Amino acid sequence: MANGAEIAQHIVRTPGVAGGSARIRDTRIPVWLVVHWSRLGWEPWRIRKEYEESGVTDEDVLAALDYATAHPDEIARDLEEQDDDEDLA
Repeated sequence: MANGAEIAQHIVRTPGVAGGSARIRDTRIPVWLVVHWSRLGWEPWRIRKEYEESGVTDEDVLAALDYATAHPDEIARDLEEQDDDEDLA
């Protein structure tokens, strides 16, 4: 698991971007979406491959998963909000 400083190099929060949710730096890809794909059985390399055109790296995906582990309540809320808004799968 990455430490807080390592995670902070990859994960950011910006009001008005991705709904203010934690996201992979320099993208609009929220951490909750990475978690969603992971829960569906996608390996980190597959998630990275899906978003590599956005510049996502393996380290970004792993940092997103580590962030989710460190902030389970936040990610659960984000996933619940998305589930209320639309069908993710």
